[in-house]
Amino acid sequence: LFCQVDVARNRLIDLSTISLLLDGAAQLRELDVRENPMSTSRQLLDALIVRGNSLQTLNGRELMAAERQYLSQLHRRGARTLPISTTGAPSESTGAPSTST
Repeated sequence: LFCQVDVARNRLIDLSTISLLLDGAAQLRELDVRENPMSTSRQLLDALIVRGNSLQTLNGRELMAAERQYLSQLHRRGARTLPISTTGAPSESTGAPSTST
């Protein structure tokens, strides 16, 4: 049972690895992804907040329920595209989840 995971400074560039962690650790409360290339993207951090239903702290900052609700609503309305697919890999052009045609 993982409650706290620190993957800071691991050269993570997208959500693919973190998505596996979020899917496999339903009780994850704290996640630190600081000093990774992905941590400079507000879009990717927002996607972690939406995907990580049990997360209470991200990068040492307490998450508010209203913040998660707001980001989820924006995503559902299409006002903000977040890479929150199960693969977690955003497409190169839009940052949206990759799709097969």
